[in-house]
Amino acid sequence: MLKHRLFILMILTAMCSVASDAAGRLASSFFADAAADVIFSQLPQSRRLDMIDYYNAGLSTPSKNVYGGDAVVVSVEPSRVKFSSSSAVETTLDVLVNGNDTVLMVIDTYSLPQRDSRVRFFDKHWLPIYRTVYEEPALADWLTVKSDDNINKVTDAIKFMLVSADYDPATSVLTLTDNTASYFVADDVPEALSLLQPTLQLAWHGGKFKLLKK
Repeated sequence: MLKHRLFILMILTAMCSVASDAAGRLASSFFADAAADVIFSQLPQSRRLDMIDYYNAGLSTPSKNVYGGDAVVVSVEPSRVKFSSSSAVETTLDVLVNGNDTVLMVIDTYSLPQRDSRVRFFDKHWLPIYRTVYEEPALADWLTVKSDDNINKVTDAIKFMLVSADYDPATSVLTLTDNTASYFVADDVPEALSLLQPTLQLAWHGGKFKLLKK
């Protein structure tokens, strides 16, 4: 009888585990997952576990990344973990849900000192998702007035854009901010940058980020 009860308990535990995963794991669980070692290469799993423990204990004690720099968890929410992996890099892990599908969005923001972000997406097993949930806006999307002439003016003036990304879980909106002008000293900011919108917004809907038209 005892063995039978133990067997039933094991089945129920497994069922609850599957149901919990389908309903969406906590962001901190994904952050601590060993499979994420490749993604957060500066922070092996043991360091990430330490960072979560320090945060939960209310301690500001930093962990060390593989290069000896300070790394610390800044905030933890059910669907988000924000942390710094060094003095120049802040990363946000957001758990996005679309029905039974889970998408992990990782935003690395570099302060060099201008803010510039890299946005990546993974499935719940930390396997990369390529161009299925997000397509980076083209230069034409940034223009206040779309025309070939304006595109040429901007591309003649700058060779790259510095764009930071910030996601708001409350509205499911990803905001991209153009920081390119801050790369130049005030007197040398190219006039062509005035042709660009200061921000673009994309909404998470139907398992994809879609550009919101202004």
